[in-house]
Amino acid sequence: ILLLLVVIRLFIPGVISAHDQVTTFVGDIVGTVYLENRVNIISTVTVTEGATLKIKPGSALVFLNPKAELVVYGNIQALGDKGEPVYFESPLPDTQWSGVRLVGSKSKNIFKYCRFRRAKVAITVDNARVFINQCRFTQNRETLQIRGEQTRLLVKDSRFLENKTNWPLFREINPKQLIFKNNFWSTESFDAKIDQKYNKVNNIIFAPAKIDPTDWTAN
Repeated sequence: ILLLLVVIRLFIPGVISAHDQVTTFVGDIVGTVYLENRVNIISTVTVTEGATLKIKPGSALVFLNPKAELVVYGNIQALGDKGEPVYFESPLPDTQWSGVRLVGSKSKNIFKYCRFRRAKVAITVDNARVFINQCRFTQNRETLQIRGEQTRLLVKDSRFLENKTNWPLFREINPKQLIFKNNFWSTESFDAKIDQKYNKVNNIIFAPAKIDPTDWTAN
């Protein structure tokens, strides 16, 4: 009977069970879902097209399965604050989880005051619109993978430390749609890396298209 219940739960979108401030999430996200406190992720969670995932300050999404990832086709708002960041991490120092992958999402996805630890690839942006602000990336195999000519990405006031690869990896992108501003990249100059790849860099801001930053914060 217990096995039957577990199987049934896997086919119910967005099933949440809570116990002592710890939540286990199973299934896809439809509509609008709010997560808070500690959330255990035991398999891949998908934010479906048209759905929204909102994560409250002080929350921790803990990926117990190394193959688990968070895939976003809809929208994600991970809004921590300075005293209560949002964590995306594996539970143990010697384990990794797959990461967050945003695919084709044209709405404004925001990660603010978030901490990404022990991921294979912390964030993959694939033809999506993403704002990363005041975030910290540590102990990841890779920090950012940026793909697709429709990607629009602003990374601001964030820190990349003690990762196997601190630098983002670019694949088939339009460099005119990227902004990197006031970030700290280990002990090396990320601006030099950008300059070598595209020969276009403006001090610590990479924005050859002169995108208006206010566009990223408007409703």
